[in-house]
Amino acid sequence: MSKLGSVEDTSHPQHLPQQPTWPDWYQNEFVPPAYEEWIWKDMDGNVCADGSPTGLAYNLKANATELLIFFIGGGACWNTDGCFTHISSVNLKGYGNATFQAKDRLSFENQLILTSRNPAAKNPWAKSSFVFVLYCTGDFHAGNAVATYAGAPAPIHHKGHQNFQNILKFLADAVPNMSDVWVTGVSAAATVPR
Repeated sequence: MSKLGSVEDTSHPQHLPQQPTWPDWYQNEFVPPAYEEWIWKDMDGNVCADGSPTGLAYNLKANATELLIFFIGGGACWNTDGCFTHISSVNLKGYGNATFQAKDRLSFENQLILTSRNPAAKNPWAKSSFVFVLYCTGDFHAGNAVATYAGAPAPIHHKGHQNFQNILKFLADAVPNMSDVWVTGVSAAATVPR
């Protein structure tokens, strides 16, 4: 593993902390490649505004019973001007592991009290698992449509809601039986529609 983090690779087993004990009726197949490290996961079906594939980042803590879901904000666009000319939203041309590693990972590790495991930060969620829901759809994480705006050079995939539904399916296997799930974010992402 490099200091830049890792991409999920399940081809080589690793020694991991003891897994939680699950009821006999539930057999959780998911094992992360590492605990307490930011991992990027490409998500089948998740797309950015330009139609490029995207994913999520997560940082699981062994035996955690709480989950913190963090939504990133970044403006929105509703027309050709906002989506293509005077761009009013972030990451419309894609967001993948390279962007996460270069742009947001260090903030999550070192600066945000919500995701810090540093005891000096006195983070009430330090023993939680974390999920980073990136933003690249220009729709406040609420869209499920492909829009073709007048005069636009390409369609815009406003798929934030659908992307999050796919993330929830992943989380159902990755972190089942959480006693508490906390949802927060920055900017408009802090008010994610239910």
